[in-house]
Amino acid sequence: MNFKLLFLLMWAVVGYKNQVQAQIKYYPKDFYAAMRAAKVLDKFVFVELQTSWCINCRKMEREVFTDPELSTFINDNYLALTLDAEKFEVMEICEKYAVNSYPTMLIFDKNGKLISKLTGYYGVLPLNAAIKNPVYEQRSRKKVPPNATNKKDSDTF
Repeated sequence: MNFKLLFLLMWAVVGYKNQVQAQIKYYPKDFYAAMRAAKVLDKFVFVELQTSWCINCRKMEREVFTDPELSTFINDNYLALTLDAEKFEVMEICEKYAVNSYPTMLIFDKNGKLISKLTGYYGVLPLNAAIKNPVYEQRSRKKVPPNATNKKDSDTF
């Protein structure tokens, strides 16, 4: 009987440890500093705009942002921020990007250009796809030599 209790206790500790490790590392809550840092660090910026009364925001915090694959990908490729949309200094950002429902997630490139706006609840799989697209697109772009478009017909297959 003691062996079963010990096994359950160890399982609970390991499960808790994995859950703690699977969290997004949020940048300090300064939007403009994050944008400047993203350029220097060559990272995208992921901004979650939420409110204290938003049920779907809490649900995403519990069920989505704790996913190990998702949180690891965000931590490796993004500077992530979570901002309270009811705070005065954040209202300007909400107005600028026409945010009027929550949660809203904004994805910016390293130059501060908005490349995606996600509104409402997103499960793990849809959010995973949405955050991976800009990163994979950037990685797949190849620099084309300036004369590459001037090929002769005999150069093509």
